[in-house]
This record gives sequence, structure tokens and C-alpha cells, in this order.
Amino acid sequence: MSSTPLTCCSLIRTLGGREYERTVRPRDLLDVHEAAAALGNLNVYSVYRLIWEGRLPVVRKGRSVLVRLSAIKRYRDTTPRSPAVKGRRSAWYAR
Repeated sequence: MSSTPLTCCSLIRTLGGREYERTVRPRDLLDVHEAAAALGNLNVYSVYRLIWEGRLPVVRKGRSVLVRLSAIKRYRDTTPRSPAVKGRRSAWYAR
């Protein structure tokens, strides 16, 4: 068994004017709203588009669409950001 450290981070999500924070690990599952926050405050429909295009893999549990944090990190590492959104505050890895 390998002894790779489990890195944790906090994900901050704003919903209805209130901020919610939760600790997530790389293999944790995020709902579409949390994935949108982790991807740099994208619109939820943009996340659905990424899923539909096959650019973001998902895990389905019943009727829920969930995304692994590791898949989001891989997407962010391999996809360049548009200059239009580079200045946006991202909820990614608020430590």
C-alpha cells in the first residue's frame, strides 16, 4: 500500500447570498454547483456543457450528477483560462 499523503482543501460556495465552506479531498465528489465554484465561479450550465461535451467526466449516483475533485483539477491543469476570466476570484483551493 502506498503512503501518499491525502491533501485537503476547502471549497467555498456562495448560495443565496451565504457562503458555505467544506473540506474536500482529491477523490471526493462535488455536485454541479460546487464544481462550478471550483472551476472559477462558472455558471452551472457551463459545467453541464463541459459534461455533455465529454470534457469533464462524471459519476452518477441515482439522478445526481457528481464530479470528482481530481477530475476538476485535471481539467484546470490541461485547459488554458480565457483572458476574460483570469481576474475572477476562484473558489479553488481556498486554504
